Amino acid sequence: MGDPTVLSTYTAAGVTGALAGVRLRLAATLTYDRVTLDQRNYWDRAFGFELALRR
Repeated sequence: MGDPTVLSTYTAAGVTGALAGVRLRLAATLTYDRVTLDQRNYWDRAFGFELALRR
């Protein structure tokens, strides 16, 4: 069974810099989703980190 209502949030932040002449970007994300399971509501969270090399 599906729930027709959805509540979702997404937050991201990042910084750029140089280390030993290499440009880098560090980013972090955080998400929250409202999930209904067996007629009960729960908050499902997920997070992540990213390190990228820049040209």
